[in-house]
Amino acid sequence: MGVFIMKIAIKPAIILGLCMLLLVSLLLGQWFAPLSMTLGFDPTYLLSWGAPAVFYDGFGNRGLSAQVEPWRLLGLQLPAFAALELPEEVPVIEPSPLEPVSPGLNQPTDPEAPAIKVDGLVGIYHSHTTESFISTAGVTHTENFDKTVVRLGMVIADSLTARGIDVVHDRTYHDQIYSESYRRSAETLKKMKASHPGFNLIMDVHRDSVRSNPRGATTARINGREAGMIMFIVGSRHQNWRENYRVAMSLDAIIEEMYPGLTRGVRVYSFATYNQDLHPQSILVEIGGDHNTLEEAMYGAELFADAVAVYLEGLNPER
Repeated sequence: MGVFIMKIAIKPAIILGLCMLLLVSLLLGQWFAPLSMTLGFDPTYLLSWGAPAVFYDGFGNRGLSAQVEPWRLLGLQLPAFAALELPEEVPVIEPSPLEPVSPGLNQPTDPEAPAIKVDGLVGIYHSHTTESFISTAGVTHTENFDKTVVRLGMVIADSLTARGIDVVHDRTYHDQIYSESYRRSAETLKKMKASHPGFNLIMDVHRDSVRSNPRGATTARINGREAGMIMFIVGSRHQNWRENYRVAMSLDAIIEEMYPGLTRGVRVYSFATYNQDLHPQSILVEIGGDHNTLEEAMYGAELFADAVAVYLEGLNPER
C-alpha cells in the first residue's frame, strides 16, 4: 500500500470555523476547571472529545492548560472536511515490501515452552511518559507512572531480560510541556547511546488515542484474552528513514505471523522524525489505546516482547 502526502486547500470560512471551535473550547475549559475541582471530576476527556485538536494537560483553580494540536482533527470524520479540496496526491517513494528478519514462523509461541535465549541490547524510553488508560487511571494522562506506558516498558524489559537480552529502560518524565516532549526525549536518547553503545533496537513506547470506535480499533483477542493491539510509526523527515521502516516492517511481519490480528500495521508520516534520525534501529510503537485497560495493554506488551525476541534471534542466526 502506497504512502501519500495530500496537498490540502482549505477555504477561509473553514479555517475561521475551526478557530472559533478551538476558542470556544478553551473558554469553556477555563469555566469548567474551578467547577471540576469542586465536584471532583476531570472534564478534559469530554473537552478533548468536543475539540480533539486541543490536548488538555492539566486543570486547577486558576484554569486549564492546553496545547493546540490541529493534526488531531485529521483523525475525525468532520462535516467541515467535506468541503476540502484535494486536487493533488504526491506519492512518497516507499521501499519494496520487506521480508521479516526471521521468516518461517507458522504457529504462535507455546506458552509452556521455555523462553528462547538470545543476545542483544534493547533500549526503551517514553516520549509521552504520562500516557495512561482511562478505565484504569480515570484520565488520559497521569504522573502516576504505575498507570502509564512506563508499565508497558517494564513488561517488555522483564520479558526480554528473562531471555538473556540486556535492556536499558529509561523512565525520564518528558512531557511536562507536551510540545517539548520529543526535544526532551531526544536528549535522553543521546545519553542512552553514549552510555550504552551497541543497541540492536531502541523503542519509544506509547499508547494510541483513537476517536472512532476507540476500543474496538485497538483491541484484539489473542489466546482467549483481550490484548492492546500493536502499531508502528515511522517518521520520514530524515534521509535514512528507510532503515527505521525496515525494522518496523520486520517486527510487524513477525507479530502477524505469531499472533494474527494483533498488529495494526506500519504508518509513515513525513512531517516528523520521532527521534528516529538518531539511530537506524529506532522505532515508535503504540500498544493499545486510551480506552484499553492497563492489563490489556500489558498483555499486548508481553506479546510484542515475544516478537522482539524472535527479531533479535534473527539478527544472530548462528545461535
